[in-house]
Amino acid sequence: MPITVLEQLNGLVTDLTEHLNLTKDELIKCTPEEPKAKFLEKEVERLQERLDFLIKQRDEVQASGKTRYVYKFGTVEDFRQGFDGVTNFDHMFVYYSKRILETNETPSKKVKYMENLMKVYEELKG
Repeated sequence: MPITVLEQLNGLVTDLTEHLNLTKDELIKCTPEEPKAKFLEKEVERLQERLDFLIKQRDEVQASGKTRYVYKFGTVEDFRQGFDGVTNFDHMFVYYSKRILETNETPSKKVKYMENLMKVYEELKG
């Protein structure tokens, strides 16, 4: 069963927090004169910014109250979820078509994605 976006974000926050703590521990072991210390300080800042961003994303997902699942781009379930709550189906169809054409996938995968998109579009339109 696919995981929810909230579960995915919780996992990312946990992993990033652990990595941040390890980096801080390594920084504490360094002397301020070492070149490695400056690099680790920048790394801690960068990791903290990423962590803050992920926590904000997680809070927004929780506040929305919607349960969204993580599906691979181009699957029927991914497109169904993307069309959920949309009133302008034609606009979303064009949006997804452009995304498919811009992906770095083989032509056969792009065709499969378009077939899945058409299946969902026809299902919802009809």
